[in-house]
Amino acid sequence: MLELPGVNMSVDEMTAILIADKYDKATQIQMASDDDKKITLALFTANCTIYAKKILGMVPSLSDVKAQKLAEISVYDASDAVNSFTIDGKNIWLSKDTRLALRQRFIAEQASGIKNTSLWYGAEQFNLSVSDALPMLNSIEIYACKCYDITAAHKANVQSMTDIEDILGYDFKIGYPDKLSFTTTEE
Repeated sequence: MLELPGVNMSVDEMTAILIADKYDKATQIQMASDDDKKITLALFTANCTIYAKKILGMVPSLSDVKAQKLAEISVYDASDAVNSFTIDGKNIWLSKDTRLALRQRFIAEQASGIKNTSLWYGAEQFNLSVSDALPMLNSIEIYACKCYDITAAHKANVQSMTDIEDILGYDFKIGYPDKLSFTTTEE
Protein backbone atom coordinates (compact mmCIF):
# COMPACT_ATOMS: atom_id res chain seq x y z
CA MET A 1 0.00 0.00 0.00
CA LEU A 2 1.34 3.41 -0.97
CA GLU A 3 2.30 5.62 1.93
CA LEU A 4 3.00 9.21 1.06
CA PRO A 5 5.02 11.28 3.49
CA GLY A 6 4.05 14.90 4.24
CA VAL A 7 3.62 17.44 1.55
CA ASN A 8 7.05 18.96 2.10
CA MET A 9 8.52 17.44 -1.03
CA SER A 10 9.04 18.32 -4.65
CA VAL A 11 6.97 17.03 -7.54
CA ASP A 12 9.98 14.98 -8.67
CA GLU A 13 10.25 13.35 -5.24
CA MET A 14 6.53 12.61 -5.17
CA THR A 15 6.68 11.21 -8.72
CA ALA A 16 9.62 8.99 -7.71
CA ILE A 17 7.60 7.65 -4.76
CA LEU A 18 4.63 6.87 -7.00
CA ILE A 19 6.84 5.12 -9.56
CA ALA A 20 8.65 3.16 -6.83
CA ASP A 21 5.29 2.02 -5.48
CA LYS A 22 4.49 0.49 -8.88
CA TYR A 23 7.95 -0.66 -10.07
CA ASP A 24 11.02 -1.63 -8.06
CA LYS A 25 14.36 -0.12 -9.13
CA ALA A 26 15.46 -3.22 -11.07
CA THR A 27 12.22 -3.19 -13.06
CA GLN A 28 12.56 0.53 -13.75
CA ILE A 29 16.10 0.00 -15.08
CA GLN A 30 14.97 -2.96 -17.18
CA MET A 31 12.03 -0.99 -18.62
CA ALA A 32 14.24 2.01 -19.37
CA SER A 33 16.60 -0.20 -21.38
CA ASP A 34 13.88 -2.18 -23.20
CA ASP A 35 12.64 -0.21 -26.22
CA ASP A 36 9.24 -1.89 -26.11
CA LYS A 37 8.71 -0.97 -22.46
CA LYS A 38 10.23 2.55 -22.47
CA ILE A 39 7.00 4.07 -23.70
CA THR A 40 4.97 2.32 -21.00
CA LEU A 41 7.32 3.71 -18.36
CA ALA A 42 7.16 7.17 -19.99
CA LEU A 43 3.35 7.17 -19.86
CA PHE A 44 3.31 5.97 -16.27
CA THR A 45 5.85 8.65 -15.31
CA ALA A 46 3.82 11.38 -17.04
CA ASN A 47 0.68 10.21 -15.25
CA CYS A 48 2.52 10.12 -11.91
CA THR A 49 3.80 13.67 -12.41
CA ILE A 50 0.28 14.96 -12.99
CA TYR A 51 -1.06 12.96 -10.05
CA ALA A 52 1.78 14.18 -7.80
CA LYS A 53 1.00 17.79 -8.68
CA LYS A 54 -2.66 17.25 -7.87
CA ILE A 55 -1.74 15.65 -4.51
CA LEU A 56 0.50 18.61 -3.76
CA GLY A 57 -2.29 21.03 -4.65
CA MET A 58 -0.68 22.16 -7.89
CA VAL A 59 -2.23 22.48 -11.33
CA PRO A 60 -0.57 20.36 -14.02
CA SER A 61 1.19 22.55 -16.55
CA LEU A 62 0.71 22.65 -20.30
CA SER A 63 3.99 20.74 -20.71
CA ASP A 64 2.83 18.07 -18.20
CA VAL A 65 -0.38 17.50 -20.16
CA LYS A 66 1.50 17.47 -23.47
CA ALA A 67 3.99 14.90 -22.10
CA GLN A 68 1.11 12.72 -20.97
CA LYS A 69 -0.71 12.92 -24.33
CA LEU A 70 2.51 12.32 -26.30
CA ALA A 71 3.20 9.24 -24.19
CA GLU A 72 -0.38 8.03 -24.80
CA ILE A 73 0.17 8.45 -28.54
CA SER A 74 3.41 6.44 -28.34
CA VAL A 75 1.73 3.64 -26.38
CA TYR A 76 -1.09 3.50 -28.93
CA ASP A 77 1.38 3.53 -31.84
CA ALA A 78 3.24 0.55 -30.34
CA SER A 79 0.06 -1.40 -29.58
CA ASP A 80 -1.71 -4.08 -31.59
CA ALA A 81 -4.26 -1.43 -32.52
CA VAL A 82 -1.63 -0.12 -34.96
CA ASN A 83 1.19 -2.66 -35.12
CA SER A 84 -0.54 -5.73 -36.44
CA PHE A 85 -1.82 -7.46 -39.53
CA THR A 86 -3.25 -10.90 -40.11
CA ILE A 87 -2.00 -13.93 -41.96
CA ASP A 88 -4.54 -16.72 -42.27
CA GLY A 89 -6.58 -15.02 -39.57
CA LYS A 90 -3.69 -14.88 -37.06
CA ASN A 91 -2.82 -11.44 -35.67
CA ILE A 92 0.95 -10.75 -35.91
CA TRP A 93 3.51 -7.97 -36.31
CA LEU A 94 7.01 -7.90 -37.73
CA SER A 95 9.53 -5.36 -36.47
CA LYS A 96 11.46 -3.25 -38.95
CA ASP A 97 14.57 -5.37 -38.37
CA THR A 98 12.61 -8.56 -38.99
CA ARG A 99 11.07 -7.12 -42.15
CA LEU A 100 14.52 -6.20 -43.47
CA ALA A 101 15.93 -9.65 -42.67
CA LEU A 102 12.97 -11.36 -44.33
CA ARG A 103 13.33 -9.14 -47.40
CA GLN A 104 16.98 -10.26 -47.77
CA ARG A 105 15.96 -13.88 -47.31
CA PHE A 106 13.12 -13.73 -49.83
CA ILE A 107 15.26 -11.93 -52.43
CA ALA A 108 18.01 -14.54 -52.03
CA GLU A 109 15.49 -17.38 -52.28
CA GLN A 110 13.91 -15.83 -55.37
CA ALA A 111 17.33 -15.38 -57.01
CA SER A 112 18.11 -19.04 -56.27
CA GLY A 113 14.91 -20.24 -57.93
CA ILE A 114 13.28 -21.35 -54.68
CA LYS A 115 9.50 -21.28 -55.07
CA ASN A 116 8.24 -21.64 -51.48
CA THR A 117 9.41 -20.22 -48.19
CA SER A 118 8.40 -19.98 -44.56
CA LEU A 119 7.63 -17.06 -42.33
CA TRP A 120 7.93 -17.89 -38.64
CA TYR A 121 6.14 -15.97 -35.91
CA GLY A 122 7.04 -17.49 -32.57
CA ALA A 123 6.18 -21.19 -32.93
CA GLU A 124 3.78 -20.53 -35.81
CA GLN A 125 4.94 -21.33 -39.35
CA PHE A 126 3.33 -19.73 -42.38
CA ASN A 127 4.17 -21.33 -45.72
CA LEU A 128 3.97 -19.06 -48.73
CA SER A 129 5.29 -18.68 -52.21
CA VAL A 130 8.36 -16.51 -52.61
CA SER A 131 6.56 -14.61 -55.37
CA ASP A 132 3.87 -13.61 -52.81
CA ALA A 133 6.29 -12.97 -49.95
CA LEU A 134 8.00 -9.88 -51.36
CA PRO A 135 4.79 -8.01 -52.31
CA MET A 136 3.43 -8.88 -48.85
CA LEU A 137 6.50 -7.31 -47.22
CA ASN A 138 6.14 -4.25 -49.46
CA SER A 139 2.53 -3.83 -48.35
CA ILE A 140 3.52 -4.21 -44.69
CA GLU A 141 6.30 -1.64 -45.08
CA ILE A 142 3.98 0.87 -46.75
CA TYR A 143 1.41 0.29 -43.99
CA ALA A 144 4.11 0.84 -41.32
CA CYS A 145 5.27 4.05 -43.03
CA LYS A 146 1.72 5.40 -43.23
CA CYS A 147 1.20 4.60 -39.53
CA TYR A 148 4.48 6.33 -38.69
CA ASP A 149 3.37 9.43 -40.59
CA ILE A 150 -0.01 9.51 -38.82
CA THR A 151 1.64 9.10 -35.42
CA ALA A 152 4.16 11.84 -36.19
CA ALA A 153 1.35 14.15 -37.33
CA HIS A 154 -0.61 13.50 -34.12
CA LYS A 155 2.50 14.28 -32.04
CA ALA A 156 3.12 17.47 -34.01
CA ASN A 157 -0.51 18.51 -33.53
CA VAL A 158 -0.25 18.03 -29.76
CA GLN A 159 3.07 19.89 -29.64
CA SER A 160 1.50 22.88 -31.37
CA MET A 161 -1.52 23.06 -29.05
CA THR A 162 -1.69 25.74 -26.39
CA ASP A 163 -4.92 24.85 -24.61
CA ILE A 164 -4.92 22.06 -21.99
CA GLU A 165 -8.55 21.15 -22.64
CA ASP A 166 -7.86 20.79 -26.36
CA ILE A 167 -4.95 18.48 -25.59
CA LEU A 168 -6.98 16.39 -23.17
CA GLY A 169 -9.75 15.99 -25.76
CA TYR A 170 -7.46 15.30 -28.71
CA ASP A 171 -8.37 12.05 -30.51
CA PHE A 172 -5.10 10.51 -31.66
CA LYS A 173 -6.66 7.20 -32.72
CA ILE A 174 -8.01 8.53 -36.00
CA GLY A 175 -6.47 8.54 -39.45
CA TYR A 176 -4.64 5.22 -39.35
CA PRO A 177 -4.88 3.01 -42.45
CA ASP A 178 -6.99 -0.15 -42.49
CA LYS A 179 -5.14 -3.20 -41.24
CA LEU A 180 -3.74 -5.62 -43.75
CA SER A 181 -4.86 -9.21 -44.14
CA PHE A 182 -3.04 -11.96 -46.05
CA THR A 183 -3.55 -15.63 -46.80
CA THR A 184 -0.73 -18.04 -47.42
CA THR A 185 -0.31 -19.73 -50.76
CA GLU A 186 2.35 -22.02 -52.08
CA GLU A 187 3.31 -22.63 -55.71
